Amino acid sequence: MLEEGTVLGEAIDRLDALLGEITAGLDPELLGGAEAARLARSFAGFKSRCGALEGRLARRVATTRHFLAEGYRSPESWLAGETGESTGAARTALLTARACGELAGLQSALSAGEISGPQAAEVARAGLADPAAEAELLQVARTGSLQDLRAKADEVEAAVRSREDEERRYARVRANRHLRTWRHSDGSFQGRFSLTPDDGAWLMAAIGEEADRLFDVGRRHGRPERREAYLADALVAVASGAGGTDRPPAGAPATVHRCRPGPDRTILLRIDLEALVRGSLARGEECSIDGVGAVPISVLERYLETARLRLAVTEGCDVRSIVTFSRVIPRALQTALAFRDRTCVVPGCSSTFHLEIDHIVEVNRGGPTSLANLCRLCRYHHSLKSRHGYRIEGGPGRWRWLRPPGGRPSEGDGAGPGPGPGRSPAGP
Repeated sequence: MLEEGTVLGEAIDRLDALLGEITAGLDPELLGGAEAARLARSFAGFKSRCGALEGRLARRVATTRHFLAEGYRSPESWLAGETGESTGAARTALLTARACGELAGLQSALSAGEISGPQAAEVARAGLADPAAEAELLQVARTGSLQDLRAKADEVEAAVRSREDEERRYARVRANRHLRTWRHSDGSFQGRFSLTPDDGAWLMAAIGEEADRLFDVGRRHGRPERREAYLADALVAVASGAGGTDRPPAGAPATVHRCRPGPDRTILLRIDLEALVRGSLARGEECSIDGVGAVPISVLERYLETARLRLAVTEGCDVRSIVTFSRVIPRALQTALAFRDRTCVVPGCSSTFHLEIDHIVEVNRGGPTSLANLCRLCRYHHSLKSRHGYRIEGGPGRWRWLRPPGGRPSEGDGAGPGPGPGRSPAGP
């Protein structure tokens, strides 16, 4: 065994030296786009395989307790010290490594470079809770976005937890809530917080709408910025009571500031009718806050009397009966769309920012304002469809994004994301 380890170590040393030569001699500026994409996918696969092996070896360090010999108090702190990552990331890597020992499909997918480390972590946490769901989770990992996979993992975990388990989990999150701030060496004020999902939803309902408004202001002034920047501005605006002020971005021409009271905030809760009646979740059912994640049913019950809550029950409103030939979209239909289209529906795009409602067949061509003829698109893809001849067809689970003859390829173009962990979601 010792001899085998020595031979393997020497082989890895040679591989490391070769990789060093490649990275030192590779000039991406000399490559064409297609070749750069091919190499990027290859390196993403290497990263996945190396990450899988790193986790398994770290797991062995943990089981042999070798980390104590090197002066560390835990395997997580040892791995974090070796990789330069956080202890939380090291803990996730060790959990994934443990899951690989119990879930053969996960181990195979990681070793083959078919899924990324973050995808493997989601499969691991839900697969350990319900090993029978492993194949389904891996299928979502290979064909969907990371956001899709997280939602599926949440669903699997929720189905195997009892209501009491959910309550204990929620109470633990509530007990550990915190807001911590510090001043960074670059002079910036930084912080970190942890909230229960419902408190987080109220926070995002307040600053999310303000961020959208600031985005529109920035666009009008020709200086759009990142979504994260607008969320930071919105947090300050809401906390200071300045929300609704049309303040231009830095460097833009001055305009008259207009302050107005913010609108009533809403959050959208989703639940299956059967689960609401039963008071517990079964496999495939959902109780969640839009844009935040799963919550215990007790949280929903606590907010049922709240006027600023929109509740989407899967059989609670027959939205298919709401059909008009007007561009005005009834509120019930907007709620149904938010329930169905959580991200931009273009395959490969997982954008949730500033989603816009689109008539698949335009109203001026006889398209009705019905659920079947509506979808939500990010601003980038909505612009391509409205101005450049792109089309969206199909429906939930079978959307197709079609470009016009001779049209340039766009982000999200084609039937969906390509295989492997190196793909990136499309979007603005």
